[in-house]
Amino acid sequence: MCVLGRRQGQRVSLAPTPRPRFSPPCSYFSVPNEVRELRMEARSNSSVSLNWTVPDGPQTSNYTYWVSCSWPGGGGPIQKRIEQTEYEVGGLDAATLYNFTVQAERNNVTSSGQSIQGATAPNKVRELRMEARSNSSVSLRWTVPDGPPAAHYIYEVSWGRKGVLGEPASTKDEWFTASPLEPGTQYEFRVVSTSYGVPGPAQTLYTFTVPNEVRNLTVSSQTNNSISLGWAEPEGSGQHSYNVSWLSGESERDVLTNGTHFTADSLTPGTWYKFLVRSETEDKAQSPARAVNASTAPDPVTIVSCASTAGGYGVLLSLACPEGNLEVLEFEVGHRRGTWPGPCDGSRTVGDLQPARTYKAVLRSLWAGMDATSAPVTCYTESGGVIAGAVIGILLLGLLGGLLVFYLRRSKRTKLLEEPQTPHAVFSSLGDIPAESLAAHIQKNQKDSNYGFAEEYQVWGGGGVTGHTIPQPRAELGPLPFHGV
Repeated sequence: MCVLGRRQGQRVSLAPTPRPRFSPPCSYFSVPNEVRELRMEARSNSSVSLNWTVPDGPQTSNYTYWVSCSWPGGGGPIQKRIEQTEYEVGGLDAATLYNFTVQAERNNVTSSGQSIQGATAPNKVRELRMEARSNSSVSLRWTVPDGPPAAHYIYEVSWGRKGVLGEPASTKDEWFTASPLEPGTQYEFRVVSTSYGVPGPAQTLYTFTVPNEVRNLTVSSQTNNSISLGWAEPEGSGQHSYNVSWLSGESERDVLTNGTHFTADSLTPGTWYKFLVRSETEDKAQSPARAVNASTAPDPVTIVSCASTAGGYGVLLSLACPEGNLEVLEFEVGHRRGTWPGPCDGSRTVGDLQPARTYKAVLRSLWAGMDATSAPVTCYTESGGVIAGAVIGILLLGLLGGLLVFYLRRSKRTKLLEEPQTPHAVFSSLGDIPAESLAAHIQKNQKDSNYGFAEEYQVWGGGGVTGHTIPQPRAELGPLPFHGV
C-alpha cells in the first residue's frame, strides 16, 4: 500500500512501504492548472466563438479541453471535448445570456474549469419603414426583433448621405425621428438592435426628405386648346422631377416631367382649369403643391347664314355655337354694333338697318379676357318695294307705251293744247324723258329685278314727286280714236 501526496500541477512519487522486492512503485498525476485568457472572439445571433491560452505549468502540450454551456433557468450544460484552444458554440438562441466553462484535462485529470458569461447577438429589427417625412425630418418605425420575449433591446439609429453616417442615437422605443435634414435629399438610415450590450446586424433603409415647393409658377401662353406653364426649381439640393396635374369639374389628369416648362394640350375651349405643380423625388416624395388658375381661349362662333327680315330693316343671323363657354358675344353688322350675353344661341337678330343694302357681319366671342373673331359674312337686306315695284314697272311700261303711241298719232292729226307740252315727251318722277330715250329708260329700270321702277315707286309713294303729274287729255278734245297698236 502506498501513501501518496501531491502538489497541484506536479507529479509526486514517494518511497513505498516495505513490500516484496518485486512490487512496482506507485505514481499519481496532479490536477492541471486552469486555462488562461478565456474570451469570446466573435458572436452572432446563433453562436459564440471562444478562445483561450494553455494552462501554466511545466507541460504545455498533451492537453484536451472540455467546453460546456449553460443558460439561466437551468438550461444545459452542453459539453464538448476538443483538443484546440478555440471553439465555436453553435445552435444558440439570439439575444440570450449564456455561461461558458472551459476545463483543461491531462492524463485523465480535469481542472475545475474557467468560466465566462456572454450573450448572443440579437436579430435584426423587423419591418423598418418610413412613417412620415417633411423637408427637414424623417420619422422611422420598426418592429422588435425575433427572439426571447424577455429580451430587452436598445436601438442605435444612425443616418447620413452617400455612405457617410454620423454618430448613432440611442432609443428604447420602436420609433425615431431624425432631424434636421436637407430638403429633397436621399438619406441612408441604419437601425441596430442591442441586447446585453451586444449589437445585432444592421437593418438599412434609404429614403428621401420632402423637397421644397417650386417657385414663380406662371401661365406663359394660352390657346383655345392648350395652356403653357413655367416655374423655377425649388430651393435645396438634389435632382427633381415635377408632377403637373390639372382639374376641370370632375375631370383630373396628371403628368410627370423633368423640365421646368409644360404645356397641357387637348383642352376644351373657353374652359377654366386649376393647375397644381409639385416637385417630386425618386421615391415619390412630393412637395406641397403650387396652384394657378387659367382658362383656354374661346372658339369663334360661326355665322352659318344671314337672311333679311321682313321689310329689309334687319337681318337674322343663324349661328353654329362652338364647344366651350363664352361670356359675351359682340356683333358688328355694318354701322350697327352691340353685345349679346352668353351663352351662344342658335340665332340672333340685328335691326335698325336700311333696306336694299349690303352689310358685312362679324361676331366676336369674349371669355376670360380673351376673344375669338368669326369669319365675316356678307348680308343683303331686301327692298320693301321689290314686288310692288315689279308690278308697277309692268304697268308703267304699258302706260308709257300707250302714251307714246297716243302722242305720236295725235301729233299727226292735231295741234297740241293751248299750252303745248314738249313734243314727243313723257313724264317721270325724275323729270321729263324725251320719247326717243324712253326705250333706254325702260331697259335701264328693268335691270336688277326692276330695281329702278321700285325706286321710282318709293319716291312716288313717299311724296317725293312734286310739280310732276301724269298728264291727262283735255276733256274738250273728246275721245281719241284707237286704231290699234
